[in-house]
Amino acid sequence: MSRNRTRGPLADEPLASGRSAIGSLAVGAVAMLVLSGCATTGAPGGPGATNPPATTSRPVAGSLADAQVRQRLTADLTGKGWRVIGTTANAAPDAEPNLVYVHLPSASSSGQLVRVWTVTVLSERRAQTERAAAVGVQSEYDCARNQVRPIGRATYSDRQISERQNFAQVTSPTPNPIAQGTVAAQVHSLVCASRPSSGSGVVLSAGRVLTNAHVVAGCTQLQVVQDGQRHAARAIAQDSRNDLALLEAAPVAPRGRGALALRRTPITGESIMVAGFPLAGLLGNDIIVTTGIVNSLAGIGNDPGQIQVSAPVQPGNSGGPLLDKSGNLVGLVVSKLNALRTAATIGGDIAQNVNFAIKPEVVRLFLDVNGMTMRAVDAGVRLETEDLAVRARDVTVKIECIGMRPSTALGSGPGSGG
Repeated sequence: MSRNRTRGPLADEPLASGRSAIGSLAVGAVAMLVLSGCATTGAPGGPGATNPPATTSRPVAGSLADAQVRQRLTADLTGKGWRVIGTTANAAPDAEPNLVYVHLPSASSSGQLVRVWTVTVLSERRAQTERAAAVGVQSEYDCARNQVRPIGRATYSDRQISERQNFAQVTSPTPNPIAQGTVAAQVHSLVCASRPSSGSGVVLSAGRVLTNAHVVAGCTQLQVVQDGQRHAARAIAQDSRNDLALLEAAPVAPRGRGALALRRTPITGESIMVAGFPLAGLLGNDIIVTTGIVNSLAGIGNDPGQIQVSAPVQPGNSGGPLLDKSGNLVGLVVSKLNALRTAATIGGDIAQNVNFAIKPEVVRLFLDVNGMTMRAVDAGVRLETEDLAVRARDVTVKIECIGMRPSTALGSGPGSGG
């Protein structure tokens, strides 16, 4: 998402959830070549890498027509959690098209970041000259921010497909913007543009839903799912700086006790509940609620527009409501601290349950500017947890983003356009 907040190793990450459409892509004979030696977890050749058993040495270049080679390599890599999803063009001399595959756990459990191998199979002549059959580059693609982060590079032996050579892991990699017309842009479009993603939203009134801007950024088609029914939606207002978006979606409306009221000011230490549809496709289709407290009245880097909460959130919680014990809207879930990057920065300790929500004051200002009002209240009568969960179910919906505009897929950035 596009926001004014501190970036770097401790940067928070948006929580829209994605599901890869890997199985729906037809793969031709050339695209069926996959190269072994990729680790299921971690960088290939590093901790967690699993090397396949030794196989009969055979030349790789010129052997794409060998069905046994394709079957063996496909089975080997699939067993490590990778799947080929297509090809991209390659402008390098004497190089075949790039073969692109994603790591399935990454693609299915993280809506924003997808781990990708892009492998260039060398021509017969170049392979013999360089004594390498292929060159592979591992990267992490950010589907929301249109960025690519290099992880490592490897060459593959021209004598034995399972023999990976000289994997070089990138130290302190930094994300790079994706430039239009590059192989990275082709890969980003292949991996992200056709991949459905999802987040959560709050039904404010009949036909009006509030969510995060990064949940809907660049989507060619939006759907709001309520009571198992999908309804077409469109973004009628977006604020990428504060990461808010207002959707129009008929006939969606609040259930049960009707529209929410908006809390005036949250209190440090008070109990809250988060509701949403995290890890769509993995945890199920039912709403999921978690509880916690308000830890701080400032976000990362002392961001005055956010609050910090301890309620666990996952990819897909973005845009979901943060309710106080009286069932009032006290914030909108927006992001979580990147625990792994934080651990690398502070010496290995894993930060737990450091999550953020947009303050009600920011929500109120956004709605006022766009012609909507919410009744402002103070904390009231406390509800039992199970009653609060019913209230959350009445106003929380799932938001599905299907496809992305080409300009967004090629790096114009989230939040651009309507």
